[in-house]
Amino acid sequence: MWGAALVTVASLFTLVAFHVFAAQSAFTLERLSKERTNEQFRNQRLRLAVANASSASVVIKASEDFGMVEGSGVITLTVPPGRHTDSGHSPVLGAPSSVKDWSETKQALEP
Repeated sequence: MWGAALVTVASLFTLVAFHVFAAQSAFTLERLSKERTNEQFRNQRLRLAVANASSASVVIKASEDFGMVEGSGVITLTVPPGRHTDSGHSPVLGAPSSVKDWSETKQALEP
């Protein structure tokens, strides 16, 4: 009989301990859920702030504050085609090799 009573008491103690651990876990989960919600709201506010700060009107206003002015127009550059190397594998896009090539390039870049 003492054995059955001891098993019953131990079982009840174990059941109460599991219930306490479950309640503590529930509080922890609730706290983490609130933190997650707060951080999601914070993330939304920060995204809105970035979107507002990078909008066209804000960028134009900031550029005007720095003294920048709108360009007078668009200039289109025409670049002469590249030359091929002696092996014929890849075009040379670097600096021209002669004064003649340089003057042609300069004329092509002038408006």
